[in-house]
Amino acid sequence: KLQEVDNQKTLLFQNISHELRTPLTLIKGPVEAAERRDEAIDRETQQVVLSNARRLQRLVDQLLDLQKIAAGRMQPQMRPIHLGEFARLVGQAFEPYAQVRRIDIVFEIQPELPVVLIDPEMLDKCLYNYLSNALKFTEEGGRITLRAFREDRGARVEVIDIVRGHDDLFDL
Repeated sequence: KLQEVDNQKTLLFQNISHELRTPLTLIKGPVEAAERRDEAIDRETQQVVLSNARRLQRLVDQLLDLQKIAAGRMQPQMRPIHLGEFARLVGQAFEPYAQVRRIDIVFEIQPELPVVLIDPEMLDKCLYNYLSNALKFTEEGGRITLRAFREDRGARVEVIDIVRGHDDLFDL
């Protein structure tokens, strides 16, 4: 039983490390590149760094919230959100980094998507994770497609890395 609990803790720490590493990389990379060139950071790069610092803060806050949920002191905050607008906003946060790597991000967001009742922080984390993994593994000159569309009883969001032909998807 103790071994099982220890294995679960190890898996949790691996997942946490993965989640924290991505925004740290997106913060550190542009700053190190500017330092190597001995140049100031331009406005666009500042925005990338600031956006990812905020994302890192949100991830840390989510970890603290997870502990509160586990202790029964907090419940997920379900709110109605417009799925298409939300997916586009999350995806657009990756455009500056994708441009640096010469990767196209294509949005195929169906216009009449439903409003869904979901915890926006949890959805944000899912989308961010899929997009960051696609960006990390897409080769220069590749393309990532973010799709959101209606399905039978709800909606589907897909992140597709065209170069590898691999897709990550989840249903809402």
